[in-house]
Amino acid sequence: MKNITKTKNILFYTSLLLSILFVPGILMIIFGFANGIIFLGVLGIVIVVAGFYGMPILWSKYGEFKYYYRLCHQIIVEKINYVSLLSETNQKDIKSILSDINFLITKGYLIHYLLKDNEKLIDLSTVGDKKDYMSSVMNDTLIIKCPNCGASCKITDDIYKCSYCGTLLDKNSVTK
Repeated sequence: MKNITKTKNILFYTSLLLSILFVPGILMIIFGFANGIIFLGVLGIVIVVAGFYGMPILWSKYGEFKYYYRLCHQIIVEKINYVSLLSETNQKDIKSILSDINFLITKGYLIHYLLKDNEKLIDLSTVGDKKDYMSSVMNDTLIIKCPNCGASCKITDDIYKCSYCGTLLDKNSVTK
């Protein structure tokens, strides 16, 4: 949350500064060139051009990042981790929400989160053994305890033989 808050605030203050300096920039052009102060006139031109072209772009980027901030807040603070619920909450289609979530993960605004099956966001900071969990999510591996000996077994196929006691384990009938 800290990274996206920082980006949002930088965009806001830069947009505000360009908005405030726009009018004095016009006055600097008029008074600078009218009184022969070339530096003041040129500085006014730079400020007006930056304000005229940059201000609308920065304000629209600020609005975009304000939405991204709200989306991060919903995921991290409010714990809304289902894409369909985020879609309903933000009144956007699922494809757009998925694109926005992927943007947030790619840019490093949603750290420690994994999007599973384009349906649910998993907070990896709450998972105990991240390495086993990631391999189980990515490789469709199921980690279970053998009902006979209690050993942890990684099942990748439908049927697996426990390497400790030899019990046959069925992926569909055994729970974690």
